[in-house]
Amino acid sequence: FPVTITGNVISHCKERGIGYDGASSSSEGYLSITGNTVKNAGAIDYDGSPGTGHGISIGNVKYSVVSCNNVHHCIGRSIYVSADESVISNNIVRNGSNHGILVIKPGCTVSNNNISSVLSGIQVETTNVNIIDNRISGVTSGTSGGERQGFKYVWLDEFYNYLQELRNTHPKLILCGEYCATGVS
Repeated sequence: FPVTITGNVISHCKERGIGYDGASSSSEGYLSITGNTVKNAGAIDYDGSPGTGHGISIGNVKYSVVSCNNVHHCIGRSIYVSADESVISNNIVRNGSNHGILVIKPGCTVSNNNISSVLSGIQVETTNVNIIDNRISGVTSGTSGGERQGFKYVWLDEFYNYLQELRNTHPKLILCGEYCATGVS
């Protein structure tokens, strides 16, 4: 990997704990971010007000690996990836104020991450993303409040339709997950 960021401890950043933004909209570079601890990104702005920073933020790179990082107490997204063909795996994400992991470019794999106590576990805003064997707990369930409840049912309807389409191309697909009606898992 031409750019490697590994083994760092980063704390109390205004913006991003670790940020990489390639030179163009689809840079041909390769990036590896592994074994880092990022905490309290976006915690305090220069004027003393809350910041908005992300723990790890990646953009404009062809291929990236974000693995074995510990990201916690971030105000923005804990891990934000806007990079084609990325692997986001084996990270611990906890106690964030926003998304645990946000993916907005296709061709990514999100696997074996442990995500807890964030606004939403994994947010995907593109197609062609593999989400495999992640552990998510303590996220906002969407069961309280009219707007949240309404959004939850819209999402469930859309997800059901997606699964029906997926059955046409993958008839032996098994979807695994956990549902806990009490909120305790």
